[in-house]
Amino acid sequence: MDQPLVSVIMPAFNAELFIDEAIQTVLNQTYYCWELIVINDGSTDNTCKIVNKYSLLDHRIKLLHQKNGKQGKARNYGISESLGNYIAFLDADDLWEENKLQIQVDFLTRNEDIDLVFSQGYSLENANQKHYNVIVKSYWDEKDIPLFIDNNQIPILSVLMKKSSLLQANNFTENPKIQNAEDYHLWLKLLLKKFKFSSLENRLFTYRLHECQSTYDNDQIPQIVNMFIDLHQVSRGTSYSNFFLQRVKWHLFDKKYHFEILQLLGKLKHLGKLKRIILSLSTFIPSLQLRAKTLFHLI
Repeated sequence: MDQPLVSVIMPAFNAELFIDEAIQTVLNQTYYCWELIVINDGSTDNTCKIVNKYSLLDHRIKLLHQKNGKQGKARNYGISESLGNYIAFLDADDLWEENKLQIQVDFLTRNEDIDLVFSQGYSLENANQKHYNVIVKSYWDEKDIPLFIDNNQIPILSVLMKKSSLLQANNFTENPKIQNAEDYHLWLKLLLKKFKFSSLENRLFTYRLHECQSTYDNDQIPQIVNMFIDLHQVSRGTSYSNFFLQRVKWHLFDKKYHFEILQLLGKLKHLGKLKRIILSLSTFIPSLQLRAKTLFHLI
C-alpha cells in the first residue's frame, strides 16, 4: 500500500550553524515518504549553499527563497508549494528522533478523527539536555481552549497534521503584530473550528535553545496580547470570546504594558462608545492599580 507523503516545512534564516544537523535528522527518518521544503528567509550566510548540497544528493529536498524575513509567511510559502497529505514543521536549528514521522503517520492513519498529533521531547541548551514535557491526552478539542489560553501547549516541531485541516484554518497568520506567536495562534484557530488533536508520550524531538534564535530571551507579551485581541474578535458570538478578552485584561495590571493595553482595548468598537470614552478618560486616575482594577471590571 502506498504511504502518505509528508511535507516537512523548514524556514531558514542565517542557519549555517545548525541546518546541517536538522536536515540530517530528516534524512535519518525511518519513514521514507517525505519531502523537505526549506524556505530561505533572506539569509546572508552559507545556508543556501548547505541546502543546495543536500538537494543535489536527494530529490526530496527543495529550496525556496523569500526576502520577507517572517516565519509565518515563510511557512505559508512552503505549505503552498507542498504536495503532501500531511504537514510537519522543523526549524533549521532543531532535531527529530529517527522514528518521529513513522510513529505519527501510523497514529494518524489509525485515528482518522484526529487532525493534529504532537508529542513530548527534549530541550537542549549548551549541551544540557532536559525533558520537554507536554500534557499527554488522547483527545483535545474546543473544550481545552482555556488550557491553551493559559499556555501554548504544542511545540511546533512536534506536530504532524492533516494538510486539509491546515488549509481550512487559512494557514498561519501573517499579521506582523503576531509574528513569533503565529503557531500558538494557529492551534487556537483550529480548536475554534472544532478540529481535534492528540498528544503522545513519546519523546520525538529536540528543541535547541541558543542566543541566535528569534525567541531567545525575548519578551513576547505584545505578540501574545495582539493574538488574543485577534482571537477575541474572530470568535465573537461564541462562548470563548470572553476568555480571550479576560486574558488581555490581566495585562492592565502590568506597568510595562498598561497604556498599550488601554490603546488596544479602546479600538474594540463593540465595547460601545461609553466604555471607549471611559477608557480614554481613565488616564486621569493617578493610581495604576486603581485604574486597572476599575477598567478590569468595566470591560
